[in-house]
Amino acid sequence: MRIVVTTETDDLYNLEIDSQMAIEDLKALLETESGLEPRQQELIHNGRNLDQAKKLLEEYGVAQDDLILLRRKTTRGFAEAEAGEGAGAGEAMSRYAYIVLPIRVNAQSFTTFFAGPFI
Repeated sequence: MRIVVTTETDDLYNLEIDSQMAIEDLKALLETESGLEPRQQELIHNGRNLDQAKKLLEEYGVAQDDLILLRRKTTRGFAEAEAGEGAGAGEAMSRYAYIVLPIRVNAQSFTTFFAGPFI
């Protein structure tokens, strides 16, 4: 089946894939197309996050000519986890509410603005 994957920076990837493809395999394919590692990818179809790696596209209801949004994950703990820093940061973060706003830096990249904490 054919699907179209788009990004927030208006990149388009027209893919011919099998409806029996698992989400983890789609993310691996998208890594070769976009350069974005699977663990940094967030896939959204019809407002639903495709977050279960072993689940098949057809189980999520993805059909011929459907559109999937590929977004870069923008969570506060992600960069710290990548660097191996901030042990216990997730614990401290769970006590507070923060607002995370993606801000377009240029056509190629986003940065994140954190506001808070709000108790």
